Formats: sequence, structure tokens, C-alpha cells
Amino acid sequence: MVRACDESRRRNRKSADTHGGTFADIDNDGDQDLLISTGTGNLSMLLYNENQRLVDRTTERGLTAKNVGARLPVWLDYDHDKRLDFVMTQFGGDARLYHQNANGTFTDLTSTAELACTKFHDAELFDANNDGQLDAVVSILDDAPVILRNAGTPHHWIGIELSGTKSNRNGIGARVTVTDVAGKKRIFDAGTAGSYLSSNDPRIVVGLGNVKAVRNIEVRWPSGRVQTITGPAIDRYLRTTEP
Repeated sequence: MVRACDESRRRNRKSADTHGGTFADIDNDGDQDLLISTGTGNLSMLLYNENQRLVDRTTERGLTAKNVGARLPVWLDYDHDKRLDFVMTQFGGDARLYHQNANGTFTDLTSTAELACTKFHDAELFDANNDGQLDAVVSILDDAPVILRNAGTPHHWIGIELSGTKSNRNGIGARVTVTDVAGKKRIFDAGTAGSYLSSNDPRIVVGLGNVKAVRNIEVRWPSGRVQTITGPAIDRYLRTTEP
């Protein structure tokens, strides 16, 4: 982390002016990467975990637009193509949707996703109608909140709802590894952390693309217990209770 921050300072970024960061396995290589939102007039920082060192890949991944009081970003695979995308709200401005392309770059889809607004505050993710498509509720400055419905895609998915017994009720802190029939593994850490003063749906929604089956799901609970579910049905939510 120190090396990445030092590198950003050499690029004349105000690396101390941050509003928060979120970890996720952005490139599906089995370790956690980091996206940091920054204050007015600065680029966000997209840091990839490469051999246990966080490396700044912000501009080469296509993130060039400067923030205007950006809030904490939230990760989701909104189109279930097996690549994580993210939403970032800007205080009193737009809620920006960035789609991850096949080559690992990100494209700003704010205008096509009809998210342009001048008074967005924060966004929280949840599945409003339990169809596996993550929706969002967005708070608006001096007005009622707005629900943004995800119209969905034809791609497959599986949802995982954790229920702890020895661990906490929602399994917060559990490491979930999903292996599809092609042998591709993806990792997710259970949590509800969201944007500013908000929390997300605790269920984990995993996009499967065109893959039609999951080989197994491994859950490493905070208690230390390890659970494996073999051959779960897809395109639905799976409630998993800690053994």
C-alpha cells in the first residue's frame, strides 16, 4: 500500500484526500484488489494486488474522469458476465456506473443507464424483487429516495444467502469461493458495507455468464468452519446454514 501511495504522489495526486475504499477480486485471480474514491478534482485510485503488492492501474484501466466529491464505490456484476462492475455516487451529482470490459478496462455507462442526475447522494444495492438482478436505492438531496431497477440480462447467476450459527447471523466476514463446471474459481467476502452511511443486501450474487452449472461452493465461516456445497441449482438463491 505504501508503495502504491508513493507512486500516486509522484503523479501529483492528492492521495490523502480520500473518501473511502472497497476491496474486491476485480480481475478474478483469487486475491483482493482495492478501489479508493477521492475528493473533488482528483482521479479515483484503482489498485491491483500483484504478488502481494498493490499496483496503481487507474489510467490504463480507463478511469480518467475526475471526481466531484465522490462517495464510497460499491461493486456488483450488474449484467452477470462474470466481471465486476461498480457504481460510485458523487455528492450532489451523478451516480456513475462503470462496466468492466473483457480486456479489464472500464467504460462509463452513466448516460446509457439513465443515472444522470444533479442531486444524487448515496447508493445502496439490493435485490428488490428477488430475481437475482441487483437494483439500487439512491438517496436524493432534499427529496425522496429513488429506486433504480435492474432490467436484467439473459446470463446465468447464483445467489448465496448465509445464515450463521456459531458465527454471526449473516455470516459477515465469511470467504465464499464459487467454482463453475469449467473449473473457474471466484472469491467473495460476505459483507454489507456500502456507500456513505448505508449498507447493501447481505446476499452474494454471482454472475455466471453463459456457464450453465456450478461445481461447488466453499464457505469459510468466521468461526473457522469450512463448508462445501456440491452441484447447487443456479438462477436462484441458495440459503446456506453454518454446520
